[in-house]
Amino acid sequence: MHPINSGKVLITCAIEMKLLKINETTIHYLTIFGFFALMIVFAFIGWQLVEHTQWFAEFWQIKRNRLMLLIGLAAGSVWLLVYGYSYFWGTKKLIRTFKAIEQKNIADCQSGETVRLQGEVVLLKTALSAPFTQRDCAAYTLKISEKVERVRANGHTETAWETSKFFAASTDFLIRYKSHYALARVQAANIVIQPDTVHDDSTYHRDSGGFLSDTENTKRQQTLEAVGESFRRFTGVYGADVKFEEGVLEAGEEVVVLGTGHWKDTGNTDDETMHYLASQSIKTLFVIESTVQQSVSISDSTALLKALN
Repeated sequence: MHPINSGKVLITCAIEMKLLKINETTIHYLTIFGFFALMIVFAFIGWQLVEHTQWFAEFWQIKRNRLMLLIGLAAGSVWLLVYGYSYFWGTKKLIRTFKAIEQKNIADCQSGETVRLQGEVVLLKTALSAPFTQRDCAAYTLKISEKVERVRANGHTETAWETSKFFAASTDFLIRYKSHYALARVQAANIVIQPDTVHDDSTYHRDSGGFLSDTENTKRQQTLEAVGESFRRFTGVYGADVKFEEGVLEAGEEVVVLGTGHWKDTGNTDDETMHYLASQSIKTLFVIESTVQQSVSISDSTALLKALN
């Protein structure tokens, strides 16, 4: 099984940075370097202000005040960068995008209208199987991480997880609200899936001797083979540490979809999906698909659903 009809799937800041060829270790060192660089810049500004402001000169002379001010300004600047990223590209941007369009009931939608729909996921016969949990789903993401060592700000080393591979797949699905249905077309869609399964060293299956069990090795092999990756390095009693983080859109899950749609008759088309829906006694439904002007956006993000409800 390989990804099909993959949308522009974005999960977290780390995943987005990975797509830009910037991994977690690079972000880690950039943060440390940026923090100390900001402290140097603010220290230089502070010494300049000493020569022009009497009250600041008295404040600056006290070492504790000087240190607290520099740390506070540097930390605050880093926080502003993180917040700015979230606001313009991350979670806050996601929430603003969906809130900009009024939510509608499917029955009230008009052809050619851009709408926001919220309801339950209903799978079609083209459903996918998630690589790690084997759950049937309309879309999945899988992040695979490996352990690395890196230096902390105090000079000590630490072990941390670093993303090595990221996989995503999606297929068309239905949104059900009460007795009405809408069809979400995932081609060229922006899909944000909430990771809901994490498997790392705290959840490994081990035998009585503390080594990786056959169950653990089989699970690792099945997961990696499902996405076309080699499993040799990660299996066996001394298999390397690996972390799987998976998110899925599964049947019955609440999802929100934003896009432009049209009412269509399932019987007047050669589309295989429409024929299948007609066989399920669904005569007409609202079809949401990406256009030149408006891409479809799909998400089951907990933060988003909380903000919209």
